[in-house]
Amino acid sequence: MKKSLFLMTVLLISFVLLAAGNSRHAPAKTSETQKPAAVSDSSEKPKASASVKQSEQKKDKKVLDAERSARIAAVSRALPSFGRIDPGNEICRQNYSGCGDLRWEILDVQGNRALVFSKVNYRYSGDLAKWLNEEFYHAAFSPSDKQRILAVNPAGRIFQIKEMENMLNSREGAAQNTGDTVRPALWIELDKSLAEDAEIEAHNAGLTLAKKMVVRENAKKIASKFGTYAGTGIVWYVLDIQDGKALMITKEGLDARRFNPENTGNSWGESEIRGWLNGTFFNSAFSDEERSRISANVEGDKVFLLNSAEVVRYFPRVETRICRASEEAKKNGAWTDDSGAGFWWLRSPGNNQNLVENVSSGGEVNSGRNAGFIDALIRPSVWVSLD
Repeated sequence: MKKSLFLMTVLLISFVLLAAGNSRHAPAKTSETQKPAAVSDSSEKPKASASVKQSEQKKDKKVLDAERSARIAAVSRALPSFGRIDPGNEICRQNYSGCGDLRWEILDVQGNRALVFSKVNYRYSGDLAKWLNEEFYHAAFSPSDKQRILAVNPAGRIFQIKEMENMLNSREGAAQNTGDTVRPALWIELDKSLAEDAEIEAHNAGLTLAKKMVVRENAKKIASKFGTYAGTGIVWYVLDIQDGKALMITKEGLDARRFNPENTGNSWGESEIRGWLNGTFFNSAFSDEERSRISANVEGDKVFLLNSAEVVRYFPRVETRICRASEEAKKNGAWTDDSGAGFWWLRSPGNNQNLVENVSSGGEVNSGRNAGFIDALIRPSVWVSLD
């Protein structure tokens, strides 16, 4: 008996010691509310700054707006007249312009449904909601039309959008509401093919805009500093983007030089300034890599001045044409007004053989500058590959 008791005691002690040993080596359980910290990954990309996130959100909104506009445009083009008020109806007698086939403006398209808004003000009497959903509803729509009108608005199948009415009626020349009038609104179901076509157009519009935005951002990065002149990085404005290339013009007038020696004519093709831009300037202002990205224009120039037609096209507002002189240009004799703006040469000939068109310090295009004057600014332009 004593021997059995001794063996049981030894077994019990061994079991306790074994359990204690396992508890020391086993991983501790973690509660759901206190999970172990994640191991940091040095390869993880840094989080975008707030300004970058805001920029991305802004871009996304532009794309979404483009898609929405494309959907609305597609439905506006394809949607046939919807509903009809016969001339003998009382509503037609009170609203002559609303007789016959009903005319609608598309406000929104969501999947296979569209929000439409009457282009006509209708005079009504009594309770508005009742008039819209009974008198107007039964007078304007056939049984098949009614099947397409969706009951998704708590105000009824036919309802009023007061804010939209106020906005449209504030337009110049718009028909003004007088007395008790309303522009009915409703959601209608679209044909499957029309909804699909609208979605395809929306997708293409969003994709096109997104691509343009990427290209434009790339162009802006290049324009922020491309080439150097007089020891300073050149900053450019992007004027146009075509076939993967950006047309850029310098933000400042880089230097002050004559167009041609005095009394030697105003032809761009034979001008001194053309030779300087495509020779000395081109070779000294740009690196080998930058020169490889510059394409010639239609006249065969890698670097050129704008002509007067291009100025009007790319700078439609006079104030945007104003150009200030760089410190190098001032040092070399550029004339400037009190704000630091000066004349800048164009490549277009003036109204006699010694005059060259230019943009004044106030932004006006004129042809009264002698080609031999050395006080006008040089504002080079280039076509740069964005690849």
